[in-house]
Amino acid sequence: MPASSIPTAYSSEQAGTYEVERFSSLGGRHVHAAEAAFVEAAFGRIDAPSISLEVGVGTGRLVSIGVVRGHAVVGVDASLAMMSEGRRLRPDVTYEPTVGSALELPFRDAAFDLTYCLRLLSQTESAPYALGCVREMLRVTRPGGICLVEFLGAARPRVRSTTQVKLSVDDVVDVCRAAGADVLDVSGRFVLGMTAMRRCPPRLVAGFDRLDGWLSAQLTTYCSRIYVTVRMGAASPG
Repeated sequence: MPASSIPTAYSSEQAGTYEVERFSSLGGRHVHAAEAAFVEAAFGRIDAPSISLEVGVGTGRLVSIGVVRGHAVVGVDASLAMMSEGRRLRPDVTYEPTVGSALELPFRDAAFDLTYCLRLLSQTESAPYALGCVREMLRVTRPGGICLVEFLGAARPRVRSTTQVKLSVDDVVDVCRAAGADVLDVSGRFVLGMTAMRRCPPRLVAGFDRLDGWLSAQLTTYCSRIYVTVRMGAASPG
């Protein structure tokens, strides 16, 4: 693994507080469980053993989903500090960490049975950049393999000042189909917001989570997070 991060990556200080700030509360744990369910569903579409790639692996909180199912997992992230923090938090979870850019993944074409990303595309510099990352994920997914892409929906109203990048479902789907992929599922979550769930009083969290799940299914395009799952075609288009 390279010895330094890419300049835009999380710092050591940010890495040290990342999980505590987001997932230590009961509501935060429900957020994690909801996100993990989409990754579990993606792994459920492939047979073990396989080799899979998490793009933007961060502290590796989702890696064990694949590992416990018998899959080899490679994790790529711009931040060495985040991956090092993950090693400290989860010394028993074995995966291959690699420092690299999501826009130029350091892997050959069709190298993985499953590629997935969460909490990455909304933090890139622009929508074209984020869509370029999606193209890279598709490039490294083998024919017949699965790609799970999570992003902040463009239709969601802006409720506070944010620099987060939004993508439309149509744009993501168009990129996937142009790469020869078939769309299997488009789902949404956190229509009421991740922050609201994290800050919800503990006695109300379970009900809040159920309500968010129901509303998200009705209002997918307005969700804070949208999940597109595709299967790569047997051959490249054209």
